[in-house]
Amino acid sequence: MRTFASVLTLAALLSAGFVSAAESTRVIIRTVGDVPGALSERMVWWLTDAIGPATNAGALPVRLLTASGVSKAAHSVAEKGAVVLVLAEGLKDEPRLFWNEPGLAVVNVSALRPAGAATDASRELLARRVEKVSVHGTAAALGMSDCVFLYCALYRAQNFEELDKQARGLCPPCMEKLGKLGK
Repeated sequence: MRTFASVLTLAALLSAGFVSAAESTRVIIRTVGDVPGALSERMVWWLTDAIGPATNAGALPVRLLTASGVSKAAHSVAEKGAVVLVLAEGLKDEPRLFWNEPGLAVVNVSALRPAGAATDASRELLARRVEKVSVHGTAAALGMSDCVFLYCALYRAQNFEELDKQARGLCPPCMEKLGKLGK
């Protein structure tokens, strides 16, 4: 029996064929702190598939590893027609998506890290959490608002249980809205 999640996933895949993402918008991924290279490359692949063209622009020079320091550095590399997504490791006491405004989203990788030992399963869980929050942050930086459907990356998860159930991509209505942004 198909679940609601699998039906939504199928609908999203079908809609992806005729609803283009905001193709005029590029996503520039920058890292701060000790973010694994494999994680940032995975985000390039995932965001290109979920949102639009993404590139890894490497480390972002930050003078002070604080929320305002990261934000200031990100603003210095902002480009017209692009969204800067910063994956930050080592920020303490910040929420998982702590800076979000037009053209800029900062994901606190540290806040998404599962508790316990670093195993293959925990690294995969971290990567999936970062994917979900990165899609949410990037779409929000493009001007999209939160979604009410749990199985959409734009749903604002209240805890890790909800985040872990959440889809990594956008639901069909949000895909349609995203496609209209580029027009």
